[in-house]
Amino acid sequence: MASLVLAMKTVRQKHQVSPEVLRLLDEFRRMVNVCIAVGIEENVSSLKTLSMKSYHRLSRDMLSYYRLCAISKTTIILHNYRKAKKKSPAQGFQMLGS
Repeated sequence: MASLVLAMKTVRQKHQVSPEVLRLLDEFRRMVNVCIAVGIEENVSSLKTLSMKSYHRLSRDMLSYYRLCAISKTTIILHNYRKAKKKSPAQGFQMLGS
């Protein structure tokens, strides 16, 4: 029986992230955490329902595209969480790190 071995080449890059990008990423993480809390509180995971229940709670100074993207990513996270919860009911939920 032959075994398949895959080789991977990596490239090291030095990159300084601007404070503005870090601020946006942090704000996006916070918006996703708010949406996760709403989804668990209200027991919803569909995109439309989660949008209606969490959109007004998200940062008003962010573009609506970022708010909708955070809600979309949250629906995926909640779907995967509920799927894993069915397999292992004792599993807890962890918010995205700070």
